[in-house]
Amino acid sequence: MSWRYRTILAWLACCCLPAAWAIDYKVGERLHGANTASQSDYKEIDWDALIPPSSLQKKMLKDLNMGDLEDDDPRAVRALEEVREAWSRAPTNSALNGLKARIAGFVIPLEKNGEIVTEFLLVPYFGACIHTPPPAQNQLIHVRVLHATLGLKMMDPVWVSGKLSVEPVNTGMGAAGYQMQVDKVSYFYERR
Repeated sequence: MSWRYRTILAWLACCCLPAAWAIDYKVGERLHGANTASQSDYKEIDWDALIPPSSLQKKMLKDLNMGDLEDDDPRAVRALEEVREAWSRAPTNSALNGLKARIAGFVIPLEKNGEIVTEFLLVPYFGACIHTPPPAQNQLIHVRVLHATLGLKMMDPVWVSGKLSVEPVNTGMGAAGYQMQVDKVSYFYERR
């Protein structure tokens, strides 16, 4: 998908987001804090747990100096392609395979039956996947919902609880390094 097409999709998605969420979250913002509901069957994890300790991801981003480049600069285009390529191969944390986990993130619906969402990507920050480039594969979770969820919309903040597996899958919105068969989806409520 071309960057122009993704930019148009990003604009449409941002304009069509539910007003309450669009006002509350800024692009790139992450969810913070634990939910007060007890989920003792699941280990609560954060997005950093999905990145193996030995990963060079953070160093790569730190070394990029994009501030001096214009969008149409060939060096910027080349750097963006290098980031996309590296992120599509970003290593996953195999220690999490089979873990009954609970994690908070934002919804990118993939499959719907009317108003019922049966499959989505869980992303770590508001605006992910609708702005280029999508997060690294080890920062995307492909979610299949056992009990379909009514009314989930683009960028809704949620908690998901289920069995995490380290299995890459390619979707139209990005390559996910993890999959989760979700037992429970609930809305995330924090300080707002």
